[in-house]
Amino acid sequence: MKAKDLMVGDYVYRPDCYTKVKEVRENGILELDYLRSLIGFNELEPIPLTPDILEKNDFRGDESGRWELLDRFTEDKLIILYEIANGFTLSTEGLDIGIQYVHELQHLFSLFGMDKEIVL
Repeated sequence: MKAKDLMVGDYVYRPDCYTKVKEVRENGILELDYLRSLIGFNELEPIPLTPDILEKNDFRGDESGRWELLDRFTEDKLIILYEIANGFTLSTEGLDIGIQYVHELQHLFSLFGMDKEIVL
């Protein structure tokens, strides 16, 4: 992973556990646990986005591979993803955006102005 791939609040996998990015630096990240030192990018891995993670985060899937996130109050469709061979895609207004990892879903939420905490 690289600095340009991450933002504060992203979840990543580091040896033996998931961690949340507290600060992105030139040569690594600081996580929420202040007792730990800088974690180099070479020690970090993205967390694959899976149907299980989508379900834990209020997406509803169907047999065609379509995943919808609905507004819990109005039932309006907020985000629609389609399952593809190497992850998911968001198709909107002629633009297809590939999403393979949890931190990319977090970025998508941010782009849509959604203050949604990811559940792993």
